[in-house]
Amino acid sequence: MLTLIVMEMLMQMKKKILFFIVFVCVFCSGFLWFFLFSKPYFYCLNTQFTASSVPTTKIKIDDKECLVEIDIGSKLPLILSKKTLANISKKEKKEKMEWRDFKGNKYTANTYVLHKVAIGNIFFNNVIANEINEDYSKNTSILSYSNREVQSIGRPLFEKFKILFDCKSNKLFISNDLKKLKKKGYDISTFIRVPCKWGRTGLILEVETDLGKKRLSIDTGFTISSLRSSSEIKNTGKKYTLPIFTTRKFVIGDKDFGVFDLFLLNITSELNELDGTLGMDFIKSHVMYIDFPAKIVYISKE
Repeated sequence: MLTLIVMEMLMQMKKKILFFIVFVCVFCSGFLWFFLFSKPYFYCLNTQFTASSVPTTKIKIDDKECLVEIDIGSKLPLILSKKTLANISKKEKKEKMEWRDFKGNKYTANTYVLHKVAIGNIFFNNVIANEINEDYSKNTSILSYSNREVQSIGRPLFEKFKILFDCKSNKLFISNDLKKLKKKGYDISTFIRVPCKWGRTGLILEVETDLGKKRLSIDTGFTISSLRSSSEIKNTGKKYTLPIFTTRKFVIGDKDFGVFDLFLLNITSELNELDGTLGMDFIKSHVMYIDFPAKIVYISKE
């Protein structure tokens, strides 16, 4: 009997010790996360634009420069050409990855883990990279398609940070330091503050149009802003051979940006959390500060 009591006491002690270890680990992880991402950080990247108005920048992989498009609507951290991947020595091949595009088409590609990737002075270890799938590049090129191999960097490498796009100045700031941003001419307190929701394509904001409120996914990989096509949308026109709906109002927060063209696309109904995209035709004209952790977007009123 005494032995059973002792054993039971030991089991209780083990459970308490295990609980304590788990608590300490969770606490330390939370503290580490807070310490790393609450500290002020300020990085500035130069950007350029493709013929389709998609922003590009240079990153480093194993100390080799690589030009990539910035696509915050993509859940894929990196898409690289076969040639680029062949020149990277420190990589580990994994099982092929499968994903879908906005139309619902399914793709697969060779997948690798890269040991070190740098965006400016920010370093990432063990980054997933997909080899370019030509069908994916072709099917997601809305206005035109060329056989060029489109390399891109996606949302997963940005979503722990706060970033500012100033496309007119060809700048991308990765920073939570509002004082430094203000010194650079960006007073975020004067911007429109828009709470967003998180979806499979990233941050989704609400816009008031002539068709009512629409949920648009912020996507720098999209040349144009769009809506899901529907037989209920009347008075459509055409632009670049694509059907469009021209809304007389385009209200985000308390600001009406006026007449705006929304391209009508066959967006899969599986993406039921959104109605369309907010693309580069809007983002290029307005400074945008994206707070991924807080799910808030700030947009300049000009």
